[in-house]
Amino acid sequence: MEKFDNLVKNLDTFNKLIKKYYSNFLHEKNLAKESNDVLALLHHLIEQVFSLKSRTNLKITIFFNLPLEIYQKLSEFYFKDRIYNKSNFVFENGEYGLTSFKITTNEKKTFVVPKSSFVQSFNYTDFGTAINLSIFEYILRMKEPKIPNPLPLFIFQDQLNSKVINTVRNTGYTSLREVFIELNDDHVRDLGNYYLLYWGKGKSIEVSDIDYVEKFRYKLENVNIYHLLQNKGDRTSISDIFEFESNVVNPLFFNLLITEKKKPSFHYFDDVDKFYSNKPHKIVANLKNYRYSFYEYIYKSKSEAISESLVLNIAISNVIDIIHSSKKLECQSYDWIAIQNILNILFSINQLFDKTNKNFGGRNMPSEIPKYFTQLNELVNDPDKNLEDDYHYAFCAGQLIYYLLAQSQSGEKKHSLVEPFINRTSVQAFNEQLIRVFNQYKHAISFNFRRFNRLFEQVIGYKPETSYKELSSAFFAGYFGENIFFQKQTDSTEGDLQ
Repeated sequence: MEKFDNLVKNLDTFNKLIKKYYSNFLHEKNLAKESNDVLALLHHLIEQVFSLKSRTNLKITIFFNLPLEIYQKLSEFYFKDRIYNKSNFVFENGEYGLTSFKITTNEKKTFVVPKSSFVQSFNYTDFGTAINLSIFEYILRMKEPKIPNPLPLFIFQDQLNSKVINTVRNTGYTSLREVFIELNDDHVRDLGNYYLLYWGKGKSIEVSDIDYVEKFRYKLENVNIYHLLQNKGDRTSISDIFEFESNVVNPLFFNLLITEKKKPSFHYFDDVDKFYSNKPHKIVANLKNYRYSFYEYIYKSKSEAISESLVLNIAISNVIDIIHSSKKLECQSYDWIAIQNILNILFSINQLFDKTNKNFGGRNMPSEIPKYFTQLNELVNDPDKNLEDDYHYAFCAGQLIYYLLAQSQSGEKKHSLVEPFINRTSVQAFNEQLIRVFNQYKHAISFNFRRFNRLFEQVIGYKPETSYKELSSAFFAGYFGENIFFQKQTDSTEGDLQ
């Protein structure tokens, strides 16, 4: 009986709402009598339903055969009273008011504050805009995303907006990369002239970024990642901007920018400190500092977003951070391969941003590093060969020091032992550290190991003019590259005693 009374009470409330919102309209359309008849019918149906013995989870659905115009008008009356934020700021019978749609900007979080232009509040709007914003907010808040994020909003190109919607509907794709790949396959070449919106969900919609994109660059030409440190001549071709994102930018950040393979999560704007509290500190800091630059380069096609020294600075500091934090950095371990990938990426794409290879003293490293391996082999086998280049010297020093440190008998070898070399700034300090390490491990190296002796005397006797800071990339290339002393011996070297 209690449920019956509650239902009748709800019906009475419904009756009051009908009178509040729709009485004038119902009289205007000569529907007042029909309205009263419907309410009487509802009372009768309720009595009939509760007379049934089995009424578990019973629902009543009633359809009214009325013109669409009436449904639209009745809906408009209702929403004009509910859509706005404050009723005392509603004007002209609900035609204008303060919308409840609100976005925030994470101003207290330095690294996630939007860098481009954005709107903090839509405030005073007309009814049509308020309805659209309400629908838009509902879509943005869906637990399972139904639209791409970021979302392109094409200007004066309704056909492209429709193509985006149809692509999502027909394919189920909900990421911009998948949608744009599909559009490109569909021969849509004029992707541009749109606003790009990226948002997050919290207590209110957090618009992380909104910016105008004049032209989207999808295809890339002559971009390759050379497997330089493996010394095998292989390469991976990067044919489009999303391959660049996955195979270049993500590995550069130790695969922390994009996580999960089946349903990738992109961490361009979220609070990565929550996810990566146990990850290398400097890499996480670099991710927070520089991810937006890559977001602009990838999604807005802003070539100027990446400075000529940015990739170099990120790569070297990330390599050092992995060395500091790694508990196990043995050859072919996860961290070892990650460092090789970072260095291969640095050398391979440097000229994309640093047109004159200023970072490497004008050297094109994809051409130089294979030569370093060849020249190193000649150097240790031919007494008439000598070191003549600062970068080749740093590369050879890396090879030599790795071999020395590999003689450690520690059960868990840590490459933090290489730190003292990284921090040296003069030839004298560098050589003193080299001699110190040699004295520590010389017992494990044969006195007649000719190739080692040859390389040691060349490195210890060379005086580079280039700063050790600038040479760090070449040093790491030698240290983490395929080591000449662990290669299978050829006929020319089989006389060595190790």
